[in-house]
Amino acid sequence: MTSKLSFQGKTAIVTGGGRGLGRVVCLALAKTGVSVGVIARTSAEILDVTHEIQKLGGQAFPIQCDMAEADAIEKACLLVAEQLGSVDILVNNAAIIAPLGRIVEIDPVAWERTIKINLNGAFRCIHAVLPNMIKQGWGRIVNISSIAATGTGTPSGNAYATSKAALEMMTLNLAAELEGTGVKMNAFRPGTIDTAMQAEARSAPVEVVGEAMHNLFQGFYNKGMLRDPKIPAAVVIDIIRSDLNGQILDINEYLNRGISLEFF
Repeated sequence: MTSKLSFQGKTAIVTGGGRGLGRVVCLALAKTGVSVGVIARTSAEILDVTHEIQKLGGQAFPIQCDMAEADAIEKACLLVAEQLGSVDILVNNAAIIAPLGRIVEIDPVAWERTIKINLNGAFRCIHAVLPNMIKQGWGRIVNISSIAATGTGTPSGNAYATSKAALEMMTLNLAAELEGTGVKMNAFRPGTIDTAMQAEARSAPVEVVGEAMHNLFQGFYNKGMLRDPKIPAAVVIDIIRSDLNGQILDINEYLNRGISLEFF
């Protein structure tokens, strides 16, 4: 496997690595020489990604993990280090959009689970891998956020919007702590991507989520606004190889100056 950019010998963890953006990021990292710990909840999906990386001549290790379970996350991160080497790169991509609906009608337990996965899960991964990154004087952490973190968030998607706004603040706060350590942490808003999450939001009944959300996500699809995951994945690679720290980066900034798809 060859690439103009090589991180040969480095190890990454990608959460939510079984499909969508996470899957493509796993493959792109593997093409730069990175060994990849593929973490997600669905066993069949992470096995498929692992086998695909191995066919490319890369190293990968699949770990089935519920990102709402703190102990499971810590064990997963330790297992990646044992199998592939100490973790140098972390992409916190795992997220869910449910529960969808008006705040007075949704299940509070489901709301709390989204916060656990989208926010607490990201923090737990950071907490697990950060000590070694600081010790070795180099590390890259990219937290996948969303435009839902801005303005009034996502209509009828309160838990998702809240988790992403909090993820961005955590990114800024922790990045400030990391100044001078060689570890860089940034958040990235990838825009509207053609993924299962988009399909889930699009198929939600209008009587549950209301016209605003229904029209928003249906409009993305009808107007051909859903991007191939390869485009934001290429940006994630660009962020990892940069020296940026403490930035909230938006896909549109990169689209305006062009994106290299050299890994696809």
